[in-house]
Formats: sequence, C-alpha cells, structure tokens
Amino acid sequence: MEVAVILGPMKPRGWILRYSVALAISIVTTLLILGLKPVLARGLMVLYIPGVMISTWYGGLGPGLLATLLSVGATAYLFLDPAGSFFIQSADDITELVVFSFVALLTSILNTAQKSAQQALVESQADVRLVFDVTRAANEADTVAQAFRFALRRLCEGGFWIYAHVYLLTPPPKETLLLSGFFHVADEARFGALREGTLHRSFPGKELLAGRAFDSGRVEWVDDLSADPLAPAYEPFLREGIRTAAAFPVKVGREPVGVFECFAPGPVARRDSLAALLEVIGLELGQVVGRRQLQDEYSEAVWQQQRVIAQELHDGLGQQLTGLGFMSQSLTEKLKTSEEEKSASRITEGLKNALEHIRGLARGVFPVAPDSEGLVAALGQLAESTSGTFRVACRFDCPRKILVDNPQVALHLYRIAQEAVTNAVKHGRPSQISILLEAAPEGIRLVVVDDGIGLGKKNGNSHGSGMRIMRYRAAAIGGTLRIEDAPGGGTRVSCLLNDAERGPG
Repeated sequence: MEVAVILGPMKPRGWILRYSVALAISIVTTLLILGLKPVLARGLMVLYIPGVMISTWYGGLGPGLLATLLSVGATAYLFLDPAGSFFIQSADDITELVVFSFVALLTSILNTAQKSAQQALVESQADVRLVFDVTRAANEADTVAQAFRFALRRLCEGGFWIYAHVYLLTPPPKETLLLSGFFHVADEARFGALREGTLHRSFPGKELLAGRAFDSGRVEWVDDLSADPLAPAYEPFLREGIRTAAAFPVKVGREPVGVFECFAPGPVARRDSLAALLEVIGLELGQVVGRRQLQDEYSEAVWQQQRVIAQELHDGLGQQLTGLGFMSQSLTEKLKTSEEEKSASRITEGLKNALEHIRGLARGVFPVAPDSEGLVAALGQLAESTSGTFRVACRFDCPRKILVDNPQVALHLYRIAQEAVTNAVKHGRPSQISILLEAAPEGIRLVVVDDGIGLGKKNGNSHGSGMRIMRYRAAAIGGTLRIEDAPGGGTRVSCLLNDAERGPG
C-alpha cells in the first residue's frame, strides 16, 4: 500500500517528540502573549487556541490536552490577578478559563477525529487501489504465474509488508502444500536472506501460519511472532527483525489451492478492513487459477478429440481406402487387355490420391507424433513444407536434443510455430524464415524469426486473431510469449516454457 500505518506501542522517541512539541509551542505562545500584553487588554487566551490546534494536529489528543493545561496554567499564573499566583479571585476570570478549557478540549477532540478520518480515508483509498490493481492484473494475466508475481510485488510495494511468498497445493493424489517459486522482497539488500531461510521447509501443517490459513480458509494473523507459539518455526524471520505475519488462502470456489504468506518488520495490529482486503485478493487470484484449470480441461478434451479424429482418419478410413486400392489394382491387372482397363486404372489412381489426402488431413489434425521426439520431427517437416509450398527459404535448427514428453505441450508449441510462420508468409513478405528450438536456463525456448517488413508495417497488428491464438496457446501450457521486431528487420516470435510445464500430462 502507498501509506503504511503501523499500529501498536508508540516508540519512546516518538512519544517524547510529540509532547516536546506541545511544550515548545505553549512556551513560544506564552512569550508571544507577554510581548503583546501591553497592547491587548482582554482576549489573551484566544492566542493559545492555534497552539492547541497545532499540538493536536502534530501529536494527537494527548499533546493537545497538555497544551490546553499549560495554557490554562500560564494564563492563571501570569495574566490574571493576582499575578504570580494560581489563586483566582474574579468570577469572570474563572468563567473565561472554563470556557477556554471547553473550547480547547472540543478543538482537540475534533482535530483528532478529523485527522483519524483523513487517515482512514487515505488507507481505504490505498486499499481500493490495491484491490483494483490486483483485480485488473488478474483479469489481464495470461498465466497464473503473471498474476501471482504481480500480486506479490503489489503487496510489498510501498507498504508495511516487506516480504511475501506463496504455498501451492500439489496435484492429486498427494495434494501437499509446498513452497513455490513465487516470492517478492521489497528490500533485497536488507531482507534478501529471508528467502534462503524458507527454501528448506516442507509444509508442516499448523506449525506455520500458512497451514492455519489453509485449514480454516480464512485470513490468519500474528502481530508479534516473537511472543507466539509459532516462533520456533519462524526463527530465520525473527533474526531479520520480522515481527508481524499474515496468511490468506487462494480459493477456487470454496476449496483452497494455495496460500500467500506476508511479513512485516514492525508490529501491525490486525484490522478487519485489511483482513477483508487480503481475503478479496485471495478470491481474485483464485479466479485466475480456476480459469487455468478450465483451460487445461478444455485443452485436454480438444486434444483427445483431435487424437481420435486423426486415428480414425488414418487407421479407419485410411485402411479401408488402402484395401480398396489393392482390390482396384488387382482388378486393373485382370482387365489389362480389355476395354475397361483405362476405367479401372483411373479408379486405382483416384483411390491413391484419396488415401494421400486422408493421410494429409490426419497429419493436419494431429501433426505431432505422440512421443518425446515428435515435436522436433514435426517442426522439421513444417520448415520443409513451408519451403516447398511458399517458395520461402525456411530452416529448422535444434542445437541439442530436446525431448517434450507431454503431447499437448508439444502440439501447442507446434501450432505456435505454425501460426508464426503463416503470419510471416501472409503479412511479412520475407525471403527467409528461421525456426529454432533450444534449451534455456528456465526450460526450452521456441523462436520463429523472419526477415520481412516487421510488425509496424504489416497489414495486421499484434492484436490480430493469429496473435491472440498464439498467446492463448502459450498461456494454456504456462509459457511466456513475446512478439517483437527482430534485430535488423522482420519479426521475432518466442515462447519460453518452464521445465515444470513440459513433463508428462
């Protein structure tokens, strides 16, 4: 959040400073009144009101009351008869002191209430901005990773949370909550060691705040870890000065699928509004996870249907045409000397063409063989067919052996490359296209580069249907897609896939 409000015991230095300011203002006001006394017969106490207001605005109700008491005491001792004594004889003077005390007290209370209201308004506006930013990012994110990283950064951005990380539920049948690779540190130089202190931890249930939040499905909060039974589990955090921790679940429907855990160096009292804010963020992020699950289920259904269609075309209709072709060839041999030989030959040739067409359709529906080396072979075939069909030099490079065990991932990567090549040929007017599949530190990278006219001069743009399809396919497999101008001209399309996303489906 953009305004950090640390609620809890006031530090000694802050307490001394607030009351010292009230004392100094009262002394300065008294000296000012002493200087003006010769020219002012009545109404001297009115000059103390601004001092009381300033003391209240700066320090709060306590310093405002101190300024009020000092003003009454100074007036009684210095400016009312008899001077040099706190004994007051005149009823008018007593009435003036009572009225001043009432006005000063009311002023202090009103100023304190106004400042609290302004502070609450600023906090609520910051809360609304935080929820709005996270909601917008969740709706616009292509992947769960993008949404989680933005939420972590936004939570630690300009507020009292300085470190946050995410636990995620592993797939069935184990379904164990484990620390993920998603985290954010607001001050790497000061708090960078916090991440190292958590990497060795598995999930020990309610020994961590995240376990409580996962089991309860609600926001869990500890405003002083050092005095909590959880302290031993958070020893690395306590060594770095962490005192407050909060955890909130990420839920798909009513079921938690992960937990965000946040940490602050100072004591932060739980506020219902802040807890509700964290709960809303968890629900918004749950919507992203839910959409990803639906995408996975949809992709699985489409992939299964494509496989069935391809198999039926190749093994069903293809086998029948093959059998009819043999029969037709046999019939042609028998009719070799008769007038019907030409008709039989045409039937045989037509069956051969139909069989090739069916096999082409099968390859188009499911172009990647369902094995770990199928993607490499399919991309090589794509480059070869592009060169032959469009008269554009297209080459495929794979510097080292790349295995993709998940057939769905392989098919999506192939379709991304196919769409990028098609866009280049249709809109870029290139003379050369390069398809590259290579190993990267994070996993594998697919790159399609052309030397055409580039993005800015194409008839289409980065928001066209082809671009949206590629972005959707990349998001469906957890990849990161980049579409940009290539160095030296042309367009570069790259999809970076994490190692964790290309395993068995």
